Formats: sequence, structure tokens, C-alpha cells
Amino acid sequence: MGISRRVVTAIDGHTRYLAREILVGFGLGTSMEDLQAFLARTGGTVMEASETLGVYRILLPENINVPELAEQLANDPAISLAEPNYVYDLPELLPGGTSTGEKPQWIPPSGNGEMAVAVLDSGLIADEALSSAVLSAYDATNPNAPLTADAVGHGTLMAKLAAGLVDPYRTPVGEGVPVVIVKAFADDGSADSYTLMNAMTHAVENSSGPVSLSWGTETPSKFIETAVRYAINSGSPVFAAVGNENTGRSIYPAAYPGVIGVAAGTADGQYTEYSNRGNFVDIIAPGSAGGSQGTSVATAYVSHVAGLYMQHNPNASASDTVAALIEAAGDDRYLSEDEVRHLLAK
Repeated sequence: MGISRRVVTAIDGHTRYLAREILVGFGLGTSMEDLQAFLARTGGTVMEASETLGVYRILLPENINVPELAEQLANDPAISLAEPNYVYDLPELLPGGTSTGEKPQWIPPSGNGEMAVAVLDSGLIADEALSSAVLSAYDATNPNAPLTADAVGHGTLMAKLAAGLVDPYRTPVGEGVPVVIVKAFADDGSADSYTLMNAMTHAVENSSGPVSLSWGTETPSKFIETAVRYAINSGSPVFAAVGNENTGRSIYPAAYPGVIGVAAGTADGQYTEYSNRGNFVDIIAPGSAGGSQGTSVATAYVSHVAGLYMQHNPNASASDTVAALIEAAGDDRYLSEDEVRHLLAK
């Protein structure tokens, strides 16, 4: 619509959202008349709509207090959910880790079938090896343009980890894993709820494998939770980073029900100093690879292992895959090299 994006910081000092934008979901039994009545009452205009999730992205007039309006709409019987269009940032990769060399004996995936690891991140700069693993690439920040760049660099490393070109153990595993790349974060490293929701629905529609989310926020969103639930209900296990600050505070989407929260661990199976921790951590994995470290790395690696498991066990469901990984990790929740070998040998 040609509207410039302006980010507003809420009174709490850390929650951010796009000015003048509100996301609205209407309840069962509502009609277009209800939508039109809402637009007339608020002076809003529909910018976009997700038919899959039943969500409208609405532009409001200037000087509307969006959080206040969202609270008021909680009492509207025609509306099931309303929130500001929250803004999130990709985590910075921490320096360190092994070199970026490719894994020995890596073989490009055959690409047979629809199983692939969906990586929702900052985009892709693909070399010849990585290109051979990419099943499809989509720019959710600009759907009409081809995905040819990664201004941040975060997404390219996560794609290599998910495909198996880079991993913390440099363990040769033979055939790599196909990946579906979805750019959900803009060139400045930020994303909004609506774009992330569209990225999620695209990932699910184009892959039946794991979804890798190497990012997180302390700001919960019912709309993002709805998108994650859609992926899980569609048969895709979802893995998410728990954060690179040891605060003990919940990080989303890792803390949403059904999502597998991944923390970063040291070679001896302990949490790294920087890794977050809490009851939302399900698996701990090495977080150092490709010249960088962080729970982002650990998450993409665990997603790769999940993809390999589903490749080796084509009848395994999402719940089967998650159960197998958690059982392999054991009581300490750390997924060691030997445990990965044993898991994939089954």
C-alpha cells in the first residue's frame, strides 16, 4: 500500500510494534458484514489477509493507540483475537566456533518427496553446494521478488546447518537434507508478526519436515502461537532457539506448547555460559559451528538431525520424531555425537 513502516516502542520499554497496524481474527460465525462494520467503526483499511489462519492486517488512522484498541477489542464478541503487529529482531551470532569448511562426504540430497527442513530466517546467499540442497526459496518480506540475498548473513549459516553442510561435530552422514528457505526478516534484521505468520504457512505448504526457528523474543504473541500450532497440527515438528542471554525468562516461540526449545551446550554436555535456560528447554545441543556460536546454531543443527531422522524413517510423524530426539538426548537433555549416531542408525 506504499505505507512507510514506523516502529513504536511500548511503555514497558522493550515491546515494539508497527505504528497504525493491528492484526485481527474474527470468531466463528462472523461475516463480511462484521468486518465492514469493524472497519467503519475504526476507520481502518485492510492491508492484507491470511485465509489460512483467518487473520486480517489492518491499517488504522493516525494517532490511534493500537495496544489500547487491542485491549478494547477483547470484549467484542465478533473478534476472537486482536494484537498490535509486533516487531522482533534476529539474534546476533556470537563469534567463535569451528571453521566454515564443509562436512566430509556430504552428498547433495536427492530431493525426492516433500520432506525438507524449513528455515525461517534472513534469506540466503547460496553457493553451488547449498543450492543443490535448496528445494525452494521464498521471500515473505517481498513475495513478488525472487529470493537472492541475505543482508544479515544469519539465514545463510542456518541453511547450511539445516542442510548438513556445516555441523558442530563435522560427522560425515552421507546424503544431506533438503531445505526450504523462507526469508521472514527484512534486511535490517527485523520481522513483524504478520510476515512471520505468512512465512510459517508458506513453509508448511511447501515442506512436510521440521521447521527451524533460530530466533526468539520475550514478547508473546497469540498470532505467532496460532501459526506455530498450525505447523505442528500439519505434521511439522517445530524447533526454536531459547536465547543467548542467561536470564531464565521465557523466550517465544520456544516456550509455546508443542515447540521444542533448544539451548546451547558445551562439549561436556553443560549449558554454555551465554545460553538461556528454564523449563522451556527440551534439548541441549552444541552451539558452535561455522565460525559462530549461539542457540541459533544449536537449533538449526537439531532441526537437521530431525530432518535426517525423518529421511531415514519416512513413516515417522512429528510426534514420533520429537520423541525419538528427546529419548536420544536422555535425562541430561544433551544431544551428543554418539547419541546422534545411535539415533540415525535405528
